Amino acid sequence: MSENDSKFEFTETYRKLQPGTERSIISFREATHKKVRKELPKSTIKIVDLARLAFEIPTASGRAIVWLEEIVKEKDAQFSLEHDRNEARIIATILLADMIASGFTGTPALVLTGSFVGRRQTVDQEVIGPHEVVQG
Repeated sequence: MSENDSKFEFTETYRKLQPGTERSIISFREATHKKVRKELPKSTIKIVDLARLAFEIPTASGRAIVWLEEIVKEKDAQFSLEHDRNEARIIATILLADMIASGFTGTPALVLTGSFVGRRQTVDQEVIGPHEVVQG
């Protein structure tokens, strides 16, 4: 399956994780999702960054994921990776789920590894955990 065949439903997925969110914020997040999603197939480093964020895996150097914060701030100037950590994890989790749904090579293995085979969870309570990777 190519990345263009994905039938991923961003709004539905986001609202399950953030049910009371204002529509304007959902629109901001969807715009971020679309922009980042286009960039991901070109950069495995960014996909790894998202997995680290989604599973709360610190980097050895403590390197921040500045590129993601910059993209989110294009629509939501108040966003901060430091202060909105859970929201950043939701964004990362949804992006990884989309990559898996589109059949992007390597993402399922990365998620399986990032979850430490189910010992770590994302904010979606394992929707992108090992069981989806095996079934997907």
